Amino acid sequence: MKIANWIAAVTVATVGYAAAGPFITINHIKDGVEARDANKLEKHIDFPVLRENVKLQLQSYLSKEKAVDEESLLGSLARGFMSQMADGMVESFVTPTGLAGLMEGQRPDQQPSKETPSSGGAVSANSGDDEKTLFKNARYTYDSLRKFSAWVKDEQGDEIRFVLTREGLSWKLSNITL
Repeated sequence: MKIANWIAAVTVATVGYAAAGPFITINHIKDGVEARDANKLEKHIDFPVLRENVKLQLQSYLSKEKAVDEESLLGSLARGFMSQMADGMVESFVTPTGLAGLMEGQRPDQQPSKETPSSGGAVSANSGDDEKTLFKNARYTYDSLRKFSAWVKDEQGDEIRFVLTREGLSWKLSNITL
């Protein structure tokens, strides 16, 4: 009977940890963003996948907005320019300060200018505004066994979605839907 109790305890602990995993990851991300700790963020954010997902969103949005002719030379140049523009935008807000702004509900076009790489140190992501807190009033959903979302409202009432995906028992931020 002791073995059955031990197996049940391990099972309950594993399921509990798996269920709490996204919330633990979000807290680690908040701590890493606030401290601008790149090493901590790399453990909990899949930066290559996140950047690629956000770039694809921006490229799609820009091509729809600009209605690019796919077959003309000018259209090819415009697509290349939009791709470079999307790359630059993603690089400017997939940073601790940029992520903090998104987690506070700021759209990328509403965020303050880019952070300087030499700023270093443990600088608050809130820029002195005590009212703003990362993931304040967020709502959370389990989308599947491998996908979890945190939804943050922006100033217009629209939601920014942060998607975490599970690999084994660990969770990582892999997408932000703007």
